[in-house]
Amino acid sequence: MSLQTPAIPPTLLDIELPLSLRLGRSRMLLGDAMALRPGSLIALDRAPEEPVEVFINGRMVARGEVVMVRGNYGLRLTQVCAGAAGIESAPQGDA
Repeated sequence: MSLQTPAIPPTLLDIELPLSLRLGRSRMLLGDAMALRPGSLIALDRAPEEPVEVFINGRMVARGEVVMVRGNYGLRLTQVCAGAAGIESAPQGDA
């Protein structure tokens, strides 16, 4: 038995959804957060060579690496989550 993706009505394909990238996470004390100024550094929990997570509408759908595209940041996808079973929810407040 093969699993087939249900057909998506064409009218739904034009709906815009929020897309965000997560480079990493960090926790800090409220006092430290209030002391943030231009030039402040925030250490993240991820090494530069680790993949960035891609979220659409709050759900992780892919991973990739940051690249430059005509002078702007871009993302080259290295992994796409397959089907609903491979999509993980973003922890609330972290995406």
